[in-house]
Amino acid sequence: MFKTTASRLPAFTGASPLLVVTRFLATAMHRLQSRRELRELDARLLADIGLDRAEALEEARKPFWQA
Repeated sequence: MFKTTASRLPAFTGASPLLVVTRFLATAMHRLQSRRELRELDARLLADIGLDRAEALEEARKPFWQA
């Protein structure tokens, strides 16, 4: 279980530190990959998901720790 703190970072209760770090790294890697793929989509595919190029680039520029 986890709860969201005021800083919007998950505070895992009862989880081992190794599990917390592992989950964070998995989430970070997923965000990096997703944002890389988003950056590479063409205009037609972006339109299919309801985004324009500017919105896609804005999302792709976010740091991995930002949801």
